[in-house]
Amino acid sequence: MFESLLKKVRMAALVPVVQTEEVETALHLVDALDAGGVKAIEMTFRTKNGEVGLRKIAACITAVRKEKPDFLIGAGTVTNETFASIAVESGAQFIVSPGYNEKTVDWCLAHEVPVIPGVNCASQIELAVGKGLSAVKFFPAELSGGVKMIKALSGPFPTLSFMPTGGINADNIGDYMKLPNVLAVGGSWFVKNTLYEDGSFERVTEETHRAIVRALGLRFGHVGINFNGEADGRSAASQLALFGFEGNENPASIFCGSEFELMKGNGRGTNGHIGILTYNVERALDYLSRFGYLPVAKTAKHETDDPDSPLTFVYLDKDIGGFGIHLKKSL
Repeated sequence: MFESLLKKVRMAALVPVVQTEEVETALHLVDALDAGGVKAIEMTFRTKNGEVGLRKIAACITAVRKEKPDFLIGAGTVTNETFASIAVESGAQFIVSPGYNEKTVDWCLAHEVPVIPGVNCASQIELAVGKGLSAVKFFPAELSGGVKMIKALSGPFPTLSFMPTGGINADNIGDYMKLPNVLAVGGSWFVKNTLYEDGSFERVTEETHRAIVRALGLRFGHVGINFNGEADGRSAASQLALFGFEGNENPASIFCGSEFELMKGNGRGTNGHIGILTYNVERALDYLSRFGYLPVAKTAKHETDDPDSPLTFVYLDKDIGGFGIHLKKSL
């Protein structure tokens, strides 16, 4: 059960950390996140209003589960067993804590509730591994050494996944998401209340979309142009060379620089194709499926001959302006 949940978190890639005690605000935020391409949320149990505040947060979780059953929702800042119990009763699918609290972890394990406790050093990780956990929250990420620290910890703990949170933003999220042992990234910079204090949640959607694109590392790779035979392709290559795009010929095409691929015969797409790079093809496919893009299975390529190994390349089932679209794992 834990591994199934962790797979969903991994595919989500980005877990927004939200703090609100208002059901209406929570539902608006979830709609905004959904529109931006994110299908997960962490509702934090941070409140200055005691028991009343906790119950309001729990009500937000319950409302989100009811209105968005396909949304992945966790409870954050769960610092004791009582908070964990309230969170689970309200419908939280997993528990996240800022630190390692053995009693909270034991409660979650005893009740078969997925838990991602916070750690920032090897000693705390050993405690988590000793409990059989395969994922931990790395918090506060930037202040605890950031990417360099996660890389260092991957040596003695090669099977452990990290969910870094704290100090992450649009500028550094890509550095974390490039790491193979990063489960997902938590953050709040794109769901801050200053973005919707005027009552409009459109800016949350805009910032969410920017954040998920950064998290997935989606960017332009090259454009492929279909030509009617080798002669036409070579003629176009000689013209592009005038602009500094030197040609490098292979049996099927001519690459001019890294930006243009001139197809000697018609490939996929009426006019050609557009290559999009990403840190992780599976995550990118999960994100794009929310907007109606699906993979063309017969075009898929994997790291090894094993079809269960990570994807490195695949075409999508929709064209844009007569150009086919393919995803490729960036190096």
